[in-house]
Amino acid sequence: MKKIALLGYFLVLVLLIVTLFHYNSVYLDNKKFDMISNPEKYHGINKQFIGKYGGSFNGGFYLVYNEQFVPIHYSEEYSPPRFGNVLIYGTFHKEGYVEAIGVHNYQYNYIIYFLSFITLLFVVWLFFKEWKITSRGLKSA
Repeated sequence: MKKIALLGYFLVLVLLIVTLFHYNSVYLDNKKFDMISNPEKYHGINKQFIGKYGGSFNGGFYLVYNEQFVPIHYSEEYSPPRFGNVLIYGTFHKEGYVEAIGVHNYQYNYIIYFLSFITLLFVVWLFFKEWKITSRGLKSA
């Protein structure tokens, strides 16, 4: 029993280390992207990034990326996502805007997550209705 507890603690520690490494390598690297403060550095580069829709202007729209509004020039008809994010693939310009080559909306339907949570509670309730936990494991109720 003690070995199982130690194994559980070890797995939690490994999960914590992997999570911290992922946060450091993915999230913090994305925060280093400073297109708004230094647009000359990224001139002519094609890059893909994702953010929230921040409103429209004549000839494009704004994307909220790292809490900054990035102007996106997009000549095609565009309807923003109701819930979700916008993925942009585009060319950066030294004037501080992005000329979008491709735009994709990620629509999130939050009602599905809510229904999945309710279903999870129902499945757990059914499980513990049929089984009960003892010191030796599970036993039929």
